[in-house]
Amino acid sequence: MPSQSPRILEFETNWIRAYAETYMPSDAPFSFRPAQLRATGLSLVDIRNVLRSGLVVFSEKHDGPGARWVVEGHDDDGRRIRVWLEVESSLVRVELRKIEVVASKEDDSDGAA
Repeated sequence: MPSQSPRILEFETNWIRAYAETYMPSDAPFSFRPAQLRATGLSLVDIRNVLRSGLVVFSEKHDGPGARWVVEGHDDDGRRIRVWLEVESSLVRVELRKIEVVASKEDDSDGAA
């Protein structure tokens, strides 16, 4: 789980940004469950924007091939989004495992009295 002041992973960030610039989300190396997107109200375009401009803040290597990465970024509406990915860079394969719309400080202060 990412900490409050995340460490930016430069290699992974560069890789995921290049991947998002090269492949459309409907391409074979990207897999996701449509129900995940519906539940969060996000589109594939939103996810691509997060991957194109976000930062990898967590990486955990699997025993076998691949790793789990957490990417944080913003969609076109400025919402902060956190996505959990399974990445196998040797096969150029990315699987979307989890999505979270992160409440901003502005959202938190709206409810304050």
